[in-house]
Amino acid sequence: MLVCAAALGDGLFLRVPALHGSSAVTVPALLAVGFVLGCGGQLVNVTVMAVRQAVTPDGMQGRAAATITFAGMGTAPHDAQPTCE
Repeated sequence: MLVCAAALGDGLFLRVPALHGSSAVTVPALLAVGFVLGCGGQLVNVTVMAVRQAVTPDGMQGRAAATITFAGMGTAPHDAQPTCE
């Protein structure tokens, strides 16, 4: 299921540059691709989390979750400008 969801989402996303023509056709197609990509992404996230929790011993659950969050957030782009409030 995990591989199918990723392949479906990525396969649709790779076809976005091929969209051209009138906006009456392009906009609904882009909305459909965004919907499928969003659903596929959530399906992959839930599946990965369930597998991770199933194979990780109870005493390591917190560390595993913290490591995954650190790795995911650490690789995400952030605003380089400090905010003053």
